Amino acid sequence: MKVVESKDYNKFKIINGNRTIKKSHVKKLRESMTEKYIPVPIIVNDKHYIIDGQHRMEACKELGIPFHFIQIDKLNLEDVQRLNSNNKKWSVEDIMESYIDLGNPNYVAYKAFWKTHNFGHEPNWVLLKGEDREGTRQEFRKGKFVLSQVEIKQAGVYAQQINEILEYFAEDDIVHAKGRRSIIALMKAFRNEKYSQGKMLRKLKAAKRKLEAKKCTQDYTRQLEEFYFHKVPVTKQFRLDVGA
Repeated sequence: MKVVESKDYNKFKIINGNRTIKKSHVKKLRESMTEKYIPVPIIVNDKHYIIDGQHRMEACKELGIPFHFIQIDKLNLEDVQRLNSNNKKWSVEDIMESYIDLGNPNYVAYKAFWKTHNFGHEPNWVLLKGEDREGTRQEFRKGKFVLSQVEIKQAGVYAQQINEILEYFAEDDIVHAKGRRSIIALMKAFRNEKYSQGKMLRKLKAAKRKLEAKKCTQDYTRQLEEFYFHKVPVTKQFRLDVGA
């Protein structure tokens, strides 16, 4: 396979849906190339789209030095993702932005939800799609993630309720309490027909101690029950995660 040297930077284009060029990565490459330039070829397709090496190309362009490339016909975005997954793994944000670039409205809606409610991605997936962690992750990565307005609205209600309760966690435990295990425990409580958010908040406000980070979902549930049923007769108590 022929390796070609060129300085025609404008001939080649970023493929739509590829990861956004990160200036910090380009800077590192530029500094490395200044010390010693090793001509690792970029890979392009027959339509002059860069399949692999867009950061190397940008670094060469900024330095004004030749770049080397190999042309392989008929490669596409899936090949970009496949190559990158074998090198630097795509983050959730990379994947999200990729499908947004391709015009997928579900990922646009997801980004808006993520920015609005400020939870991590796995907690967001629980809020929006339920507890099938691996299934949702695979759908998200493959571009098959779908959101309905009903799901977004309900998840927004859950997020608001969770944020109300987070105020009663010890400050050092809030980050952990925004994690997947805690979110699952809280959502099970919210879905229980006997549960009252108003009652929970009154109990937490009156308590002499704060909620604490726990190791598993069940521990979070049992802790919530301790607060919710404080001074409540056993005959009137129930499990927050039963029937949810």
